[in-house]
Order: sequence, then structure tokens, then C-alpha cells
Amino acid sequence: MIAVWILGPLLAWLTGAYLDTWLQIKFVLVLIMSGIHGVYVRCWRDFANDRNKHSAKFYKIINEVPAVLMVLIVILVKVQPFSD
Repeated sequence: MIAVWILGPLLAWLTGAYLDTWLQIKFVLVLIMSGIHGVYVRCWRDFANDRNKHSAKFYKIINEVPAVLMVLIVILVKVQPFSD
């Protein structure tokens, strides 16, 4: 993930792709994905310390968030709907 956060923005800068709207939207979705990763780490630590505060329904819903984000990210990359 560190390599992606270093090389991705570098590539966008060097190619000038950072000006494209589809890439800006993709960047926001990737930021959300990274934030979700942080939420998962916190939940994992809560489980490890026997401090689970959430219901099973919460985990069923939050489990689908990365899949939805990945589908949206891939669609944006392949279709590039807002290309300038």
C-alpha cells in the first residue's frame, strides 16, 4: 500500500493525469478505501482485546464496502467517463 501511495500520485503528476476528473474521483474513492482499512484495523484490535461494540449486522454491511469501492474504482479506470 505504501508503494501505491508513493508511485500512484507520482505517475499521475508526471503524466498530467491528475487534471482528469475521473482520476480525481478515483483518488477520493481510494482515500475512502484507505480509511476503511483503518476502521478494519480498529475493529480487529477491539476483537483481540474482547471489546467488540458492534452487532453482526454492522459487520455484514461494512464487509461489502471494499467490494463496492473496488468495483467503482475499476469502472472509473476502464471507462474514464469524465475524460477531458
